Amino acid sequence: ELNDKAPEFTLKNTKKEDVSLSDFSDRSVVIAFYPGAFTGVCDTEMCTFQDNLKSFNDLDATVLGISVDSPWANAGFSDKYNLEFDLLSDIDRSVIKSYDVLFEGLGGIEGYTCANRAVFIVKNGDVKYKWVAPSPGEEPNYDEIQEKLKVRETKKKAAKAVSQATNVASQTVRLASLNVPAAAINSKVQAQAAADSAKKAAEAA
Repeated sequence: ELNDKAPEFTLKNTKKEDVSLSDFSDRSVVIAFYPGAFTGVCDTEMCTFQDNLKSFNDLDATVLGISVDSPWANAGFSDKYNLEFDLLSDIDRSVIKSYDVLFEGLGGIEGYTCANRAVFIVKNGDVKYKWVAPSPGEEPNYDEIQEKLKVRETKKKAAKAVSQATNVASQTVRLASLNVPAAAINSKVQAQAAADSAKKAAEAA
């Protein structure tokens, strides 16, 4: 659920290398679960993520696709559409179960289980956005995903501004306590005002 800890995972990419969620602890991670490679809607979805990959990168976000397909199937899928983000193989279904996105009977195949279409945004190990398709044939709202990332990036910048302004204010207080010249006191007031302004911006973001 939102703000809960995201289940950790380590899965193989198309090069059979281990990729873990914790590898991206300093970035936002967009996890896109998809039912299967070469299944029409999944092709459209992954191509849309690829088309918008620069925007995601600019927002300090990493895209990861996860399905139950093998690394070889995902490699063929990735090569066909020139995907530049990792596709990961949840072959034992453990990750789709931990994220509660397991889907049964895709395409009318009784007993077959795969990922439902779903998108999660994880930041600092917490789930900050969750969308699960009512049915696997529906695509996510790509604009909504980017807007959510933009809000998080705005908050990040505002928090950085607060930190910088607070540091300036702290240094000014220290200098003023040594000499207490009028110029230093004035600087202190200005710095504190800047800190307060930045804090309000962070709270409003």
